[in-house]
Amino acid sequence: MSKPDKKKVTFIQSVFPVAFLFLIIIYGLVVRPVFLKQVPLPLEIVFLTASIFAITQLRILGFKWEEIQESIINKLKKALPTLFILFAIGLIIGSWIVSGTIPMLVYFGIKIINTDYIYVLAFFVPVVFSTVTGTSWGSIGTIGVVIMGIAITVNAHLGITAGAIIGGAYFGDKMSPLSDTTNIAALAVEVKLYDHIRSMTYTTFPSAIVALVIFFVFGFIYPTEKLHATTQQVEITLRHCKTITTPF
Repeated sequence: MSKPDKKKVTFIQSVFPVAFLFLIIIYGLVVRPVFLKQVPLPLEIVFLTASIFAITQLRILGFKWEEIQESIINKLKKALPTLFILFAIGLIIGSWIVSGTIPMLVYFGIKIINTDYIYVLAFFVPVVFSTVTGTSWGSIGTIGVVIMGIAITVNAHLGITAGAIIGGAYFGDKMSPLSDTTNIAALAVEVKLYDHIRSMTYTTFPSAIVALVIFFVFGFIYPTEKLHATTQQVEITLRHCKTITTPF
C-alpha cells in the first residue's frame, strides 16, 4: 500500500494535532485535578505528547524525518529574535527593582496621579508601557506593581485595579511590533507583521474602548479615598519609597 501524497493534506488532517492537544489539555489540566482528584499532568508531558502525536501523523502522511527536522529548525530560526525578547523580560523587571525605579515611580505616582481616575489610569498606563516594550509580563511586573502600590495607598478596589492593569498590559502587548507572541503569530502564518497587527485592531480597539468606559464608571461606584484622608499612610509610603530609591 502506497503512502498518501504528502502534498494533499486535508483540512481535517491538519486539525487532528490541534484537537489532540486540546483533548490532552482538558484531560491533564481539568479532568484529572477537578474530577478524578489526581495530580494534573505537567505541561512538559502535555506538549511532549502532543509533539509525538503530530510527528507520528506527519510520518504516516509520508513526510521524512529530515523534512520534519528542517521545518522545525527553519521556524526556530525565524522566531529567534522573539525568543531574545522573552529573555529580556526578566532583565527589565530585575533591573527596575534593583535600581529603585519602581519605588521612584510609586513616589511620583502618588504625587502626580489623580486618584479619582485610578482605574482608568490602571488600564491606560500599562497599554502605553507594554506597547513600547512589547511585553505584557514586564509591564505587569513593573508599572503594574507601581499602580498597585498607589491603589493600596488610596484604598482603591484592588481587584478592579489588577484587572485593569492586566487588561491594559495584554492589549498593548498585542498591538506592539516588539511583542514576542505577536511576532510568533505572524511568523506561524507567514504574514507581514504590521498586516497582522492591523487585522487585530478590528477586535482589540472596540474591546479596549468598552473596557475604558467600564473602568471609568467603576471610579464612581468604588471611589477611592482622598489623599488627605489617608495622610499618615501616604507619608509612610512616600518615606519608604524615597528611602529605597536613594539608599545611599
